[in-house]
Amino acid sequence: MKYLFVYLVISLMSCADRTTDTSAQSTTPTTSPVASIPSKVISGPQSTLSGTYWKLLELNGQNIEGKTAKEMYLAIDPSSPQFKSHSGCNLVTGEVKRGGTDQMWFINLLPTTMECNTPDIDSEFQRTLELISFYKVTGRTLVLSKKGNVPVMTFMAK
Repeated sequence: MKYLFVYLVISLMSCADRTTDTSAQSTTPTTSPVASIPSKVISGPQSTLSGTYWKLLELNGQNIEGKTAKEMYLAIDPSSPQFKSHSGCNLVTGEVKRGGTDQMWFINLLPTTMECNTPDIDSEFQRTLELISFYKVTGRTLVLSKKGNVPVMTFMAK
């Protein structure tokens, strides 16, 4: 089932790459080692990224669903630079800074400090948020990438 989902996500991203969007700003060639991740953000209303509840599916290439006590998610406030997320154990809040058409950074992270049954996943989620440099929304999928445009977090709109 996991491989079917990954195949579908990659197929959707590949289809989006072939679609011409005349309203999009300039695109730059992808430098990503993963060819199926398009290098431009599909244009659309700001609420595509902000104001959506994004459920985490993969963290650093690993399926994360059902591995924590609580659902892991990300929600970006559409009216401010604030975000909130859940790392499976702790609530993490902070600010989102964006630049260019696909750049994003999570700064001033403020996690709660609950004791966790899955401390490795919890801390990996928080460390990975600090590494984010790029984002890509394709349909109902959000992919966050670190420097070099390497995908590290995959979310599905819920």
